Amino acid sequence: MTYRDLKQASIHRLVQIGLEEPEANLEIRWLLEHLTGWSGVDVLLHLDHSVTATHLERWESFLRRRIQHEPIQYIVGTAPFLGLTLNVNPKVLIPRPETEWLTHWLSTHFPGPLRILDIGTGSGCIALGLKHLRPEYQVTACDVSMAALEVARENARKNQIDVQFYSADMLNSSFPETFATPFDLIVSNPPYVLREEAHTLQKEVIAYEPHLALFTEGAPLRFYRILVLHAAKMLVPGGWMALECHTDFANDVRILLEDSGLFKAQVIHDLSGKPRMAIGQKIKKEPDLIKRPTLLA
Repeated sequence: MTYRDLKQASIHRLVQIGLEEPEANLEIRWLLEHLTGWSGVDVLLHLDHSVTATHLERWESFLRRRIQHEPIQYIVGTAPFLGLTLNVNPKVLIPRPETEWLTHWLSTHFPGPLRILDIGTGSGCIALGLKHLRPEYQVTACDVSMAALEVARENARKNQIDVQFYSADMLNSSFPETFATPFDLIVSNPPYVLREEAHTLQKEVIAYEPHLALFTEGAPLRFYRILVLHAAKMLVPGGWMALECHTDFANDVRILLEDSGLFKAQVIHDLSGKPRMAIGQKIKKEPDLIKRPTLLA
């Protein structure tokens, strides 16, 4: 069997589980590069060579996992993000194109130097992406998951990017005290998928990605309310908060920001025209949050 035969048969097997042929073709090329260690060009040059026994055995393991809907990023152990190669495993979400867009958007609209905090960093993609695109940024990132922080720190070492990581739980009232300095920009992609939406998710997501980072329990804006409360202490006057949002609730997050008395806010749409990010600039140093029932409901 040649690598070409292996490729064509494998594409057919992925199409049978529901992938479109172009997507299946891309995934098989990616898996072949991971299997062989060859570049994409080298894979093409070797297509008519016979498959080694070692490669065939490993290939069957890879393909079996993919047919069981395990994300290809977890199989190869990496995901691309803004020119970086990030390690990923089931302890962290796979970086989404929407988050890549958000990170790039921030880097183009906020020239440095800035002190930035990424809350709920996961793989570290936002924090590392911002520092990669804007070396003048001073970036700090945190997560409640020690397993996620281990992945993020490894990604920083692997890509030789200087980001400070902290273990911290945003649900803790003492969360702001974890950090010694106020920030110019706080960014977060908090859990925002509703439990009742679980049936709409792909098998790859619901079966393999960490639910702690996916789902919000109870009110859709639960984490956003908490983030706004923390921002009162953590942002400098005139500082900014940028929050990735569920498309159905982006405007609600904007209203939440404005109703806090803390922000002037707007919704930013992504490249497909979907409301993707709520962004606000701090206008008060000490807002009277206790009198704002929408925040605490």
